[in-house]
Amino acid sequence: LAGKHRTFANIAPHRDVTLVHDDARAYLTRTGSRFNVIQMSLIDTWAATGAGAFTLSENGLYTVDGWRVFLSRLQPDGVFSVSRWFSPNNVSETHRLLSLAVASLLELDVRKPVDHLLLVTRDRTATLLTSLTPFSAADEAIVRRVAEAEGFTIQTSPWTGGSSPRIDKIARSTTLAELSLATADPDFDYSPPTDERPFFFNMLKPRSFARVYSLPRGGVMWGNIRATATLVLLFAIALALVLAIIIGPLLSAGRPAMPRGVFTWTVLYFCGIGIAFMLVQIALLQRFSVFLGHPAYTFSVTLFSMISFAGIGSYLSDMVASRLKRLDVVLPLATALVIVTTALAAGRATGAFGGASLPARVAVVVAFLAPVATLLGFFCPTGLRAVGAVSPSATAWMWGVNGACGVLGSVVAVGISMWVGIQANLFAAAILYGTLLVPLSVL
Repeated sequence: LAGKHRTFANIAPHRDVTLVHDDARAYLTRTGSRFNVIQMSLIDTWAATGAGAFTLSENGLYTVDGWRVFLSRLQPDGVFSVSRWFSPNNVSETHRLLSLAVASLLELDVRKPVDHLLLVTRDRTATLLTSLTPFSAADEAIVRRVAEAEGFTIQTSPWTGGSSPRIDKIARSTTLAELSLATADPDFDYSPPTDERPFFFNMLKPRSFARVYSLPRGGVMWGNIRATATLVLLFAIALALVLAIIIGPLLSAGRPAMPRGVFTWTVLYFCGIGIAFMLVQIALLQRFSVFLGHPAYTFSVTLFSMISFAGIGSYLSDMVASRLKRLDVVLPLATALVIVTTALAAGRATGAFGGASLPARVAVVVAFLAPVATLLGFFCPTGLRAVGAVSPSATAWMWGVNGACGVLGSVVAVGISMWVGIQANLFAAAILYGTLLVPLSVL
């Protein structure tokens, strides 16, 4: 548009047009401009969840934290327009979209959100208009006239109430407690997403997995509901393959020559580091995916940094082990402390630097990953050295156990993030690493 198609499209030369190529949330965080209209029409990607790549399904555009930024960039009478898919007779995103708007307005101290909301639909599309200024009687006249002329249906507005009991309850909520009651549902999660759980498109609750295929079918959300349920099937398949390919051969080879008690503690140690490492890695991937704004940046920066610094930690472990007294106590406790610190500080740092340039945001991510990944790199070689001193034949066993738990841990970590929160993974990992001082001391 700005290069060889400049004169063909004729958009860039227009005096009132400025083209910006950037992550929307990062740009709006750092800009000082205020806008009459911010429009977000059907922005999504289901390619990730459709392919089973659940660590790509987070989206920082549909969270209360993101909408707080967008709404704050409006002129006093500006409008934030968001369009999503709508299915009146099936499960759709409309209820969650509306609850997201209500929660965002409440966060900005709007006492009566319904006066600031207008939801209209036509066919399979819903458009939600949100403003920090209440819609007026003059707005009502315009909206009714356009809706009649263009075939729109007003689902909720300050003048009509909601078209269904749930839409009406959500729109009329004046506190977060009321909103929680309005969005309560046994099967689907209509609660407003946050950066802690940035999974707008994953609405199926865990309790509904057993009967997912008996739930109402059809509608735009059915594909995503089925993809989310696949996470449970993925865990079952991974468990079966781990048992057949890793655990089965190890069992057939027999227990290595080492005392039963020591063997048990050793297995627990390598199980722990396999699961805990994936809890940290998946959580940080998801946390920084929202921060960096694109999965390509997230994977290239986060995975490269974690593997590189874990490798450095593995290399340093030889030198540190010979010089540091009581490594078995210091290493687990230090790692747990660093993970907790990362969990508590990462949210604040990403909020503070959300509007920075991409290189600056990458530098922030690397700064957070370097200490924690370096420490995580100590555990495997430290454990293998200790096992080798007790029973060299046990090394293959522990590689297998560690790999098996790493595979299963990655699936578990995604589930924890989706249904509890990203931070819960980090706290669980901190507990696991802290408790490793017992088996490490035994070894």
